[in-house]
Amino acid sequence: MYEYKSISGLSLAVRLADKGDKQKVYDRLKGLRQNGLINNEVYIGITWEEKQAKKNKRPRKLGKMYYLTKTGVEQAKQIIYNQEINGNERSQKPDEKEIDSLWQVSLIMEHVPLEFSSGQRYKNAYNLQRNFIADLIYQDWYIVIAANSKEPYKNLLVQQAIQSKAKGIDTRLILCNSTTQIVNLMRYFEETHAPETHFLMQNDYEGIEQVVSSNKEKTIQALEKIYGKIERLQFPIEGYQYKVDGKLTNIYSLIGNPIRQLYKLPNALPGYIIVANPKQLMFLEKHFPQHIKKHTSVIISETNMTTKGEGGQDNWDIDLKALEISSP
Repeated sequence: MYEYKSISGLSLAVRLADKGDKQKVYDRLKGLRQNGLINNEVYIGITWEEKQAKKNKRPRKLGKMYYLTKTGVEQAKQIIYNQEINGNERSQKPDEKEIDSLWQVSLIMEHVPLEFSSGQRYKNAYNLQRNFIADLIYQDWYIVIAANSKEPYKNLLVQQAIQSKAKGIDTRLILCNSTTQIVNLMRYFEETHAPETHFLMQNDYEGIEQVVSSNKEKTIQALEKIYGKIERLQFPIEGYQYKVDGKLTNIYSLIGNPIRQLYKLPNALPGYIIVANPKQLMFLEKHFPQHIKKHTSVIISETNMTTKGEGGQDNWDIDLKALEISSP
């Protein structure tokens, strides 16, 4: 709580429960509250399923967000972080402007089984400005939950991408609340020539895990399950970097919709484009058809892999259904 400011009770239970005994976590939260160290705020909102149903739903109670009281902050600083109290300690009760993003952070921590760290720790480590937006961190990745699509906010995201790249941080993921927002931000980042940035839906938990935990070597290993041995050339031949089944080709990963990579594709040599799942392929075919039309799409998913698109994750030991369907 000290680092994240506020976390949902269920997220804490999922993360901290010993052998799945979530009740012990709730009992501990109750005890901490009785001792005045924490408090909670009921989060009122609309679930993703209700939003996707496109029906007018009234906001309702979805869960409790726990936060440290002033006393709790003092205790955390002294006992856990070995810091001195300076008199500036305050309750970490979230305000209306930030509780939505804090709730989304909790949902990600609840559904994605990775060891995240807080944006505050990240900003301190890299000496970033106070207004730098980083909601979650995984290794070298910083994750932003997009607040809106207004011009000043989009410009802020671009400026911090430039700032982080200058510090050698070049792995960022922006999570959006609709495909419209994704397209809007992707096109803005391209128009402003911003550094490479990935874009996903906020509730694409499998995609989030895939993006921040995958790498080129895993992608190659996944493709080899379909095509057999893939040879990476020591030196490019006529612009091609790989041989697949004896044929020269290139491999382009689009997992997480990396904007720079996507916009290079129309002028790139034909090859295989890797996507995470069928939904991502449908998104690209709808909004960026000219970018992918001359390439063969491959979907690598947690459960199966197929050509015409298949996407990937940490679990590469998967059943295969390989059908070669080249893009038109």
